[in-house]
Amino acid sequence: MNGHRAAMAYFKDLWDVPFARLSADDLQDCIDACPKGKRTRENMKSLGKRLYEYAIGRKIATINCADYVYIPKETERRRAPLLATHVERIRQQIGKYPMADYVYCMCYLGFRPNEMLQLEKDDFRHQDGVDFLVGGFK
Repeated sequence: MNGHRAAMAYFKDLWDVPFARLSADDLQDCIDACPKGKRTRENMKSLGKRLYEYAIGRKIATINCADYVYIPKETERRRAPLLATHVERIRQQIGKYPMADYVYCMCYLGFRPNEMLQLEKDDFRHQDGVDFLVGGFK
């Protein structure tokens, strides 16, 4: 629901237009004008499909125009990796700042914050002379 609420804000230009008069081009224009990323645009298309399903069932519309909306592919964005000097600066903050040790571990483990916080003692394993963690959602 939060995704739909956020997506609705980007359809603001269409709020005063009667639903039966909307076209796929109207929806496409709003999606193209959205300054957010691909996921928000996908939420906008999903919201459009749901609204049209509702409208078709009540004979307000006859065709689902959201089916004809195109979500443009986003160019891949890469974040700059942490340099060894950055990781060392984080390590030096252990004991000075709360949670610095968790941030330091996450630099090496690659877990998301919620994955890291859900690790338990049993997730730490030792097998064939190798220590490792078993965890993560994906």
